[in-house]
Amino acid sequence: MGGAKRRRGATAEDPETPGDQDGALLPSGTEEAGPAPKALRRSERRICTAHAMARYGLTRRELDELRDVQLRPNPYYRSAAPMRMYLQREVKALHEKKQVWAPGAGAGVGTRCGVQERLRYEAAHAEETAAAREEEARRRREAAKQAARAKVEPLKRPAAGDTVPAGNTPLPQELWAVVFQRLAATLEPQGGVRGPGVVTVDIVFAGLACRDMFIASRAGLEALAEEVAAKRHLDMQMEPARSLMAGGAGSGVDWDRWDKLLRTPMSCKVPELKSACKEMGEMVSGTKPELVVRLLAHFGLPDGRRCPVPLRLWLALRQERNSYARPSPRNNTQIALALKDLSEAGDHTAAGALGCSALLTFRRLLARAYGDTAGLMAAHRACLPRLAEIRAERARRAEEERRAFEEQRRRRAEEQRQILQERWQQAYRRQQELHELRAAAGQGQGARAPHSSEGVKAPHHAAGRLVGGRRSAPAAPQLHPTAHCCCAVSAADGRPKRSPARGMAEGIRMYG
Repeated sequence: MGGAKRRRGATAEDPETPGDQDGALLPSGTEEAGPAPKALRRSERRICTAHAMARYGLTRRELDELRDVQLRPNPYYRSAAPMRMYLQREVKALHEKKQVWAPGAGAGVGTRCGVQERLRYEAAHAEETAAAREEEARRRREAAKQAARAKVEPLKRPAAGDTVPAGNTPLPQELWAVVFQRLAATLEPQGGVRGPGVVTVDIVFAGLACRDMFIASRAGLEALAEEVAAKRHLDMQMEPARSLMAGGAGSGVDWDRWDKLLRTPMSCKVPELKSACKEMGEMVSGTKPELVVRLLAHFGLPDGRRCPVPLRLWLALRQERNSYARPSPRNNTQIALALKDLSEAGDHTAAGALGCSALLTFRRLLARAYGDTAGLMAAHRACLPRLAEIRAERARRAEEERRAFEEQRRRRAEEQRQILQERWQQAYRRQQELHELRAAAGQGQGARAPHSSEGVKAPHHAAGRLVGGRRSAPAAPQLHPTAHCCCAVSAADGRPKRSPARGMAEGIRMYG
């Protein structure tokens, strides 16, 4: 026992002792089989991460610099992650390299000598440290520039609409433009079914039919942008429209300028891009590709994609996408009530629309089923007769269920009354049998039956009269019509002789 203590004490003082890796250092069952030279065992000795951090004062980042690492299963927690085992000689060498020893003292991990030596080292190598940091910053800036150039490379190519030739149909281009402007005019005011998202999808899909319609769809999107502002689908108090109002300095938003910045950003000059970034609160340093990437990212445009529609329409689409489909000025209560009636009448589309949380999905579903708000209201008016029949049938079923419940309740009350009447009749028969047994026992002993006189009342339990020298049987108990439970009543006047509670208590005590 003493030898074991001495060995443990030597282990705590000298890290080179063989006991340094015993026990918690090496997991059980991981030692190499067969005897090995002592020098080899000492040079290949491994310790775990916790022991290296506790004994040598190293951090995990410093231990990550070591390359010779082995993963071994944790012998204490089988479900835990594997243990990282480091060579002890490498850990000790790293410790000696990082550690400063004070004369006449132990390891100075947090001593004043170590702090002073570190300060002297930093002062002596300040230029090298600054140069290294500057080089690292330069590499990062260069990598950011390369990434920005790669992102804006698609913006250097012309848009698809600029290279599509016209003349695919015999109709003139002006007529197609009028058609798409009329399609843009189908946008309903705020709260309607046909919102910006629905009308934009209709215009884009119609423009894919041929080249002339594709070119005319641009005029339709421009007209839709005007309708969005006129019919209050664009909330200027939400970002980033609020930043645009603040950048206009109260004079309004120059939409043509912003359309140019977001649709053809590579044709703009660097001062224009820096001014736009400053108004949006973005950084103004960097190259032209970096400024373009920041500006597009501020408005939610993906990398390398110019704004496909006018900025007013783009902001309205983003606000509609981020809104909720609830009864509000953005989704009026009249539509919500109509959808509830349609859902009650068995319309599955209305039931699905009521379950939508996004306003854009809500409007698309209603536009696909009903077309617009007028179509929805027409469907609602058509379902009213059917809804009245459904509600009448529901009321009739509710009345039948109420009557059935009342009938069941009355039947149960009648059954309970019959049960109580039978119990009291059984009690009466038992009382009559007991009276006959007492009378027979009195005659056998020669006892005379008591005669009742006019001035002496008969006992309470002795009901009946003397007939031929013998007392007759008491009258059968009856159920009082006004009593809630059965009690014995007199056959003469029909009034109860005792209270219901007292009669029931006596019956239970006498007859079980």
